[in-house]
Amino acid sequence: MSEHPQEHEAWLAEILSGELDPNAPENQRRLDACAVCRAEFESLQGVLGEIERAEPELGSELDRIREEVVGGPTAPWVLEQLNSGGNAGSQRRAPPSGRRAMALAAALTLVIGGWLAWRLREPRPDIPMGREIEIVAPVGEVDAIESFRWRYDRRRGETFEIEVLVDAARVHVERDIVEQHWEPSPETTAKWRGKIQWMLTVRSDRGSIVTRSSLVAVSLSSH
Repeated sequence: MSEHPQEHEAWLAEILSGELDPNAPENQRRLDACAVCRAEFESLQGVLGEIERAEPELGSELDRIREEVVGGPTAPWVLEQLNSGGNAGSQRRAPPSGRRAMALAAALTLVIGGWLAWRLREPRPDIPMGREIEIVAPVGEVDAIESFRWRYDRRRGETFEIEVLVDAARVHVERDIVEQHWEPSPETTAKWRGKIQWMLTVRSDRGSIVTRSSLVAVSLSSH
């Protein structure tokens, strides 16, 4: 059995990397003329399509992955492996073969897929105040609350949910908040006596928890 021609693999690598337009008539003719090239191209297109379709649903998780990879200790190695533009001396590396590109894409897909599955199954811990949510008010004076405010910089269509707990018992829930503040009525706060805890939860448009934070306020038992 003859091996796939090396020049085909080099050309296919340029197609897969985006350097050449696969829809150009000349490239379409070459894909039609080589069954191996066509099969490898369609296989990778299918993988990339699945990733693209999954990205809206996993947008927040993918953002976290990008941040952790770029800011993590493995970033130099990852960039070195994925960089096809050459070294500091601007020497261009030879493009990988089509089969090598397919193998790399498949391995990367498996690794990211497994990592995402593990992260999505893992119970998400409370995010400390100041990392993603910054509580602006109240500042401990619960009996003087006129509004409850916070800052959340990573918002992409999420909604907010507030739970009020008095002596660890939930007494109020406010859902589907779109602004970054909430004003409880005086009639409502008048009923709260005890150790009050505010739990602020950020939910995605699918209802899953993105992050949460809480603030324990002073006791109202003396009022």
